[in-house]
Amino acid sequence: MGEILQTKGRRPQKDHDLRENATTQTQNQTGIPLQDRTIDARSTDGKRRSGEAGTPWYETGIVFEKVQLEKKKNEYTSEELRARATEKIESLKCEYTVYTDGSTDHNQENGGAGVYIEDNCTGVRHEMMFPAGRLCSSFGAECLAMVEAVRWLTKNPGTAVICTDSLSMHSALMKNDWRNNTNLIVEIRNLMPSTNGKISLLWIPAHCDLPGNEVADDLAKRATVLQQGETPVSYAIAKARIKRRKWSPKHERAIETYGERRQPRIDIESKWPRSVRSQYARLRTGHAKELRHYMYMIEKVDDPTCTACGEDEETIKHILCHCPALDWKRIMLFTEPDASSYDGTT
Repeated sequence: MGEILQTKGRRPQKDHDLRENATTQTQNQTGIPLQDRTIDARSTDGKRRSGEAGTPWYETGIVFEKVQLEKKKNEYTSEELRARATEKIESLKCEYTVYTDGSTDHNQENGGAGVYIEDNCTGVRHEMMFPAGRLCSSFGAECLAMVEAVRWLTKNPGTAVICTDSLSMHSALMKNDWRNNTNLIVEIRNLMPSTNGKISLLWIPAHCDLPGNEVADDLAKRATVLQQGETPVSYAIAKARIKRRKWSPKHERAIETYGERRQPRIDIESKWPRSVRSQYARLRTGHAKELRHYMYMIEKVDDPTCTACGEDEETIKHILCHCPALDWKRIMLFTEPDASSYDGTT
């Protein structure tokens, strides 16, 4: 209690006091003033800090590069693109040149990942290929190739340039959006601090006959025929496949309501007020308090019989199609008016 009272009696710290204290604490822990520390995945001893990949302040430590194009890619010849890519790779002067590629068929099935590594010091070449999953997107296969390339570099330290023709993966890693929880992107971020060397991720144009990239592409295609059974399927691709699948209602009432339609008419219903959409959904499913059949099911009334005709249970189908007491309303709503019978009166 005394400590609490002492704390309450202290002078409130102003903002600049808090900032000074934070800077002093940081300097005491690291020996570097807060304003002098660089936000990088390396600490002052040259080793990367581990950090949590899911936190907003986390940095991957990758240097992002691109083969610069002054005009549209299709306005260059393959020879021009290959020359630009080769020049850029050579300018980085790395110990390892790594090419990654992913492959899948047009149905996003049987993915494969290929990694081709050139050791520029010894001349040794390494080829690796991995199954990317029975259900797999091109993006997922590209990311898996990147994961395996970075994992190899954690065991073989040195400066490296990783070449990829996947602009989407390059952009996802460069943005470093902590909200992007794609499992393979997160795995790449988690692996990066374990590499002991400068890593550059270079985007190169696809289909320009760059020898290393062609080898990686061939490895990825060969990997698509590997055993896919134990390769996990990502949440994103599972969700995409479910959305693509034709909706097949199983419940008897749903089959009767929707028939062969793939889904409700969202394009029409989305324009209705929320209260109308909710009411419509309850009526369509038969779970509306306006229907005596439903009220009977939830034990709010003792009899489910239609109060208008007294002949059958009051369901939505009975109201719309069968209730004899409502025949005249159905004629008014669902029958085209007959102009020949119009007698001129209102």
